[in-house]
Amino acid sequence: MLGALALLLLVLCTLKSRWHREKPIKTSLGRKDLEDDGTRSWDEEGERFLSAHYPNWKQLEHTIMVPDIIQGGEPLTYARNENEESKVFDLLKKFGNETKQPMFVVHAHSFCELVSYHKTGIVDREKTKWIQGEHDFVIIHRQYGLIFLEVKSREKTKEVFKQAEKQIEKAKRSVENYLKKRFGKSKERNEALYTFPGFVVMPNCPRPKQSASHENGIFKEDCNVDSFKVWWEKVIAKPEKPQFESKVYEELVKKYVLFICSAPALNQQIDKTHDKIVKVLTPNQLKSWYKTLPEQWISGPAGSGKTVLLIEKVKQIAEDITVGEHQQERILVLCCSVPLSIHLNNEISDWFNSEFPSKTCPVHVKTYDSFINEIEKESVTVRRGQKNLFLRRRLEVETKLIERLPEEFEHRYEHIFVDEGQDMFLDKWPVFLKKLHRTPVASRRYYFWIMYDSNQHLQRKEINRSFLDKITRNTSQLTEVLRNTKNIFSLTNKYYKGIYEGEISLGHQIIGLEVKYDNQLSKKNLLELVDHHVKKLRESNVEHKDIAVLVRSKRIRDNCIKHLKKEKYNLRCVTVENRLREKENAIALDTIKEFKGLESKVVILCDPQYKPNNADTTREFLYTAVSRCFCYLIIISTNDGCKRIETASIHDDESVLRENREYSSEDFES
Repeated sequence: MLGALALLLLVLCTLKSRWHREKPIKTSLGRKDLEDDGTRSWDEEGERFLSAHYPNWKQLEHTIMVPDIIQGGEPLTYARNENEESKVFDLLKKFGNETKQPMFVVHAHSFCELVSYHKTGIVDREKTKWIQGEHDFVIIHRQYGLIFLEVKSREKTKEVFKQAEKQIEKAKRSVENYLKKRFGKSKERNEALYTFPGFVVMPNCPRPKQSASHENGIFKEDCNVDSFKVWWEKVIAKPEKPQFESKVYEELVKKYVLFICSAPALNQQIDKTHDKIVKVLTPNQLKSWYKTLPEQWISGPAGSGKTVLLIEKVKQIAEDITVGEHQQERILVLCCSVPLSIHLNNEISDWFNSEFPSKTCPVHVKTYDSFINEIEKESVTVRRGQKNLFLRRRLEVETKLIERLPEEFEHRYEHIFVDEGQDMFLDKWPVFLKKLHRTPVASRRYYFWIMYDSNQHLQRKEINRSFLDKITRNTSQLTEVLRNTKNIFSLTNKYYKGIYEGEISLGHQIIGLEVKYDNQLSKKNLLELVDHHVKKLRESNVEHKDIAVLVRSKRIRDNCIKHLKKEKYNLRCVTVENRLREKENAIALDTIKEFKGLESKVVILCDPQYKPNNADTTREFLYTAVSRCFCYLIIISTNDGCKRIETASIHDDESVLRENREYSSEDFES
């Protein structure tokens, strides 16, 4: 689930050009072909994103709130006027829906714009400076254009009204500069520059008696829907006002709507963040991102961006802790898989060390089993041996830890995140983790996020699936897949088991390469087939690091790695754990289980099980394996296997049970 954002994931390459030039971006959406490096036009991808998630946005006929949930001030601190902003949010939403206003309402949009100016007294000496700030609300109206609203919670206008007006002026300068870059000295830009009103909204303040100096104010008397309608008709909906220029409207929608959907640059302009990753979140992801509820259970199919959402939220909180006044706070990130834990740690620590090289990272990434060993030092060590014994020992440790009082734990955490939560066993682990989760203090949010996919139970039994089913009703759902191409998604979707048909969808239109079915497998030619496909990929300049070869057992994995290194093949293959630790350019050759939670440009799926003892288990293995790929999928099996996998004909069948292939050492030696 790693780069996949259910997200439209947009990775901006280094941008030194200004906004009025074509803007290249890189995306981790499914690749069209092996030569596709993901470079796209920002304008084209932006329009595609808007059309996919906000149909008819160019000819809008109703009100859309972005995000469709009130953003809770700072990520960790409850803002003083949060309640007032919530009132204004509800007012605008209700007013827009009742009167069918064709407008986007964007809340809490940060801006950072490099503007040019002439220094007083110096001829032809142009200077530049950054202007930064945040809009409380920006309305992009199809008829009336751009409207800024700044919210103040005070009961009197003294001082705060002037402050809000200054903030509006900064906002206007920012958008003027933006349009100057986009349109130059055009008629559209010149007409637009003088049509952007700004208003100070004070829901708790009665209208002052000397109202002439506050004519751009919206006061307590105006802050119910009926009164606001009157104010709107009087101030905004002037009949003589021509419809807003289409080009400018569309450009402003891209600027404000796309950037409020972006993380983690927090909506700063590309000029300032040209070397950072900007991810454009789908409406469902945006809702999870901005929810003020600190505890969230977030589910979604493979490739919907759960892991990336987790990573970006952890980064946001870590930055707030590092530069703020609460540097004693700590973040715990847990998962069951060792390779996934290495990936998470690499992503977070590499980012943190580049941003704060002299600081100590507040994030602690661990596997769940190493963590409970660390907490319960005197217990029988939880080791992987016989599976039932391993799970029983873990359960004993959890039961013992749950009996403790929270204050008995040496280390507790303000923020706890769990990835691939479906891999956890039974239902004691959330209780245990909540013992370690500190009680929030006044004005601070302490996050508790669990990410999971009910279609990837590769390690646990039915009892764990039933536990997740119980909490599904309280879960935030991600439904769009952006990792896979259309061809790969059509296969993945055959193995997805949802509550209703059409529960998940593809979030883009990239068809991609056809899935390659190699039906020439026999018991003694697996290595030759892998070698053949890798050499063909190398002819297309595919790097080793972009290839993952997935097999069904560790014994097969170890034999393949051993023999593919020999002179006959001379392929550099390592386990995914070693590749992530060493960060080397080598083929990842591992089991489906070990590669779970990760992704690859090319996946070679070798002889997967397709004749099941248990159809559900086999379905989930194939679903997990196929969904790892975002460009080119190669499936090596027998003729019967390829047909069954392609058509998802894996139901329990007494006539085909246990014909699954087992390999001996002699098969590899031969």
